[in-house]
Amino acid sequence: MRLKQAIQALAVLVPLAFLLYFWTASLLLFAGSASAVSSWNVNATVNVTNVQPTVNNVLLDDNISSPSDQIDLVAGGFQLAYCNATINDTNGYQDIINASAVIYYSTATPTSADNNETHYTNSSCTLAAGSGLSRGASCAFNMRYYATNGTWTCNMTVLDSDNANVTGTDTAVVNLLVALNISTSILNYGNLAPLAESSAIPETITNHGNGQIDMVLNGTSMPCSSVGTIDVSAQHYNVTGTGTTYTTMTPLSSSPVTETAFNLAKRTDASGDTTRLTNWKIVAPVGTKGICTGNVTMAVVTG
Repeated sequence: MRLKQAIQALAVLVPLAFLLYFWTASLLLFAGSASAVSSWNVNATVNVTNVQPTVNNVLLDDNISSPSDQIDLVAGGFQLAYCNATINDTNGYQDIINASAVIYYSTATPTSADNNETHYTNSSCTLAAGSGLSRGASCAFNMRYYATNGTWTCNMTVLDSDNANVTGTDTAVVNLLVALNISTSILNYGNLAPLAESSAIPETITNHGNGQIDMVLNGTSMPCSSVGTIDVSAQHYNVTGTGTTYTTMTPLSSSPVTETAFNLAKRTDASGDTTRLTNWKIVAPVGTKGICTGNVTMAVVTG
């Protein structure tokens, strides 16, 4: 019985002894190999994820810095307006690849169609060189003189290399522009004998602003080079575009007179330039001779 138990014990212990032997040998072999290697190259990897940029310090303005957030249009022409911003990207400024912007009047939306009165688009704004985590963006717009006066918004959209986009906004006021253009700077009545009535001289008025206008008229007397002076009231005008009968036309005054019925609307994209014909006449009084010269002031106010 004891012999049997001894044999069974050996059957368990012998395999364990062999396992212990091979395990120890493996450790010694590994230790010997490790001590023979001077360095190991270990690969390290990380995936840096994209973070969308931010649009900061958006400013909509013209090229005159003060007062800020106000745009003064140019009579009959174009005014450069700018929407500028600083763009930050924690992935680095090189990740910022595009900036675009729209500016629009309060009655429009960012997606409205472009027109010269209420909506402008710049789809490829200028990106500054940049450094670190930021770069500047500047979006220019050529605003026409009849762009609607009031509150405008700039909506700038920035895109990074992963097509992540973000927007920033600012508002500015487009100021009222009251301006006119005239077809001629000289009212030449020609040669007249005393008491003779001149032909009607046409003067076309064009609204070069962004609001409805009324005319304000006044003038001076006309001293003559040889004899006498023609009184300012000898010049008569009509601002309605019709009627050239001297006696029914309005005498010019030395004091400014606002013609409230003038009401010349501003231009629109559909209408083109808005104009109004005025007519002018004179009667030379007796007791005058020579070249008689004076001034007529044609101004406008909001109508």
